[in-house]
Amino acid sequence: MWRYAYWKVACFIVLSSKMPTAANAQSLSAAWFGNVNFHGFTAFFDITGTTNAQLLYAPMHRSDPSSFNSLSLTTDMTSQQVSGVSSNMVFEVILQATVGGQNVQSPNSFVRTAPAGVTIGYILPRPTFAVVMFEKTPGATAWEVRHTNMRTGVVENCTCANGSYAYVAILTSLDANTKYQVQVRVAQVYGSLNFSAEQSPYGAYFTFTTERHSAFGRVAFNASNPADLETMTQQIQDTINAAYANNSNVHSANLITFDNLTVSTFSHYEILVNEPSAPDNDTLKIPDTLLYKNNQVRNEGIAVDDVTVFTLEPNTLYGIGQNNLVRDCENMHPFFRRIYELTDRKHFGNFFAIFHTTGTYFAV
Repeated sequence: MWRYAYWKVACFIVLSSKMPTAANAQSLSAAWFGNVNFHGFTAFFDITGTTNAQLLYAPMHRSDPSSFNSLSLTTDMTSQQVSGVSSNMVFEVILQATVGGQNVQSPNSFVRTAPAGVTIGYILPRPTFAVVMFEKTPGATAWEVRHTNMRTGVVENCTCANGSYAYVAILTSLDANTKYQVQVRVAQVYGSLNFSAEQSPYGAYFTFTTERHSAFGRVAFNASNPADLETMTQQIQDTINAAYANNSNVHSANLITFDNLTVSTFSHYEILVNEPSAPDNDTLKIPDTLLYKNNQVRNEGIAVDDVTVFTLEPNTLYGIGQNNLVRDCENMHPFFRRIYELTDRKHFGNFFAIFHTTGTYFAV
């Protein structure tokens, strides 16, 4: 009686306890496998001394257990390529032949084809990172994500594992305002069956552009005091636009809010820059200190040892209050007070922000 161990995906070969020998009058040894990829595999066998040999194969999960595809073999053959089959599917393989006038059949053996390329559904880009969401592949437990910086040509790979059945990869250390191409492939199924890029290839490219770096400015300047808020807002925006009209590194400067309608108005605005790296604050300051007074620009990051992570409750309403107060619209939450402290209380003023969570978010 032939004994054979379980097939191992690392080499994609079903191994018997000893190499099969020529067929005898009682049986054929089971096939073993190699050259597995997303569209086929190679079955290896020993059918010396047989006639009318056939290789039968079919998906393991099929409606008719007796239904097989067949390939005719000759006695001098030691392998047979099976191609054009479905990806990421387990196939049952059986050998049949005539030996000494008797019809004999091998034990069944199984081989799993590799997954094909993964389709990317959506990418959420930010200036220095991007969240890549891709389709579910049955059985997949690890993926490789390849992204190419189209400005520099640099290609990088990262591997992500399926820890919570969330098919998401986060690409970090990206350049801002830069076009990238991303591809995803399955690197592993069921936690142990590993595939190379040749066996399980990358899917189609998905192209995205990271957002621009931003900085936040505050400036005071003399302005008229019109009767209506809309006119005042437009006048302040026009003045900010004029201040940055000749700065080649500034894409736009957009008013966020201003403190009041007095003659000397503190205005808070966001600056979007053109360069892929973080901007130098000094290059973003307004040079005309006579017309534009007390100008400040901030874009500093947070030190690693000063990072706090908060979990927001799903399906919950949150907000940042006005008049130097930090509020949670339903129950107090330290997340907003942390933001308030890190921004040095300079970018809120009378601004009011509110949002509603749909899932659990982590914020720094």
